[in-house]
Amino acid sequence: MIVGLDIGGHHVAGALLNRQGHGILVKSYRHSETRSGAASAELLDAWAHLITTIAPDTDQVTGVGIAMPGPFDYRTGTAFFEGNGKFQSLYGVNVREELQRRLPASREIRFLNDATAFAVGCVAMGATGDSARVLAITLGTGLGAAFLDRGIPVIEEEPGAVPPGGCLWNMPFKHGIADDYVSSRWLLTEAARQSGRPWESVARMAAEARQNEALRGVFAEYGASLAAIVAPWARGFGAETIMLGGRIAGAFDLFAPTLRQGLAVHDVAIPIMIHENTEDAAIVGAGQMFTPAFWAQARTRLPRR
Repeated sequence: MIVGLDIGGHHVAGALLNRQGHGILVKSYRHSETRSGAASAELLDAWAHLITTIAPDTDQVTGVGIAMPGPFDYRTGTAFFEGNGKFQSLYGVNVREELQRRLPASREIRFLNDATAFAVGCVAMGATGDSARVLAITLGTGLGAAFLDRGIPVIEEEPGAVPPGGCLWNMPFKHGIADDYVSSRWLLTEAARQSGRPWESVARMAAEARQNEALRGVFAEYGASLAAIVAPWARGFGAETIMLGGRIAGAFDLFAPTLRQGLAVHDVAIPIMIHENTEDAAIVGAGQMFTPAFWAQARTRLPRR
């Protein structure tokens, strides 16, 4: 068996996968909330505890695949979180070594970018149909992106086709970077400014936005920003499908019109698909790292930061 883990800004989820990495054993699924601003020991303890809870019988487990947000050195397992509001206490920490030290038995641990794991999982589960080139976007604490060609991550290509490392979150945009304008913190901050009250979650904000014109305007601006960021890369890469995931994708109806309008302005007319269970896809994608055919190609395409 393989343990697949999806680490997000406010959660960690995982499950046991069969040896091919395609099927989640439903009864093994576990999920727990975490604090993105917690001390490094608290985060590492929580992640190691979930792995052990998922697979208490260590003889069953041949490896652990982890879907991890960036900035992160996916080859060495070292964290470089900085400037994106999460896990900053882990900066410079070798997460692979720290987790292995906390686990009851030594197991190989491999890391894949969380958006890439989501995209790879969608392909493995057949959610992207027959599209060869897929641009996957995860919308949540930050902006995740992955460029896949026939199910394999692409992180380096001709200029204008794929950004450095396949990342969009740190692309210059307006008065900062993309993450500053397409993230949950932007939505909550802007909603508070428009409504004069704080918002505890995007889900609560979205529920009220369906009856509140000012809040709908916030989502409309979000969709326009997302289109402006994504469109040039979707066109340059020759994407055949845009696959959306992440918690904010649940509010797709609120930002879809301006997203589609913005893409059309840039001559991008391709299907936009939603995969509602982002966690399952990321867990499956993380497990693909122990599929020999996938790992043989992907292992040399892991971002260093």
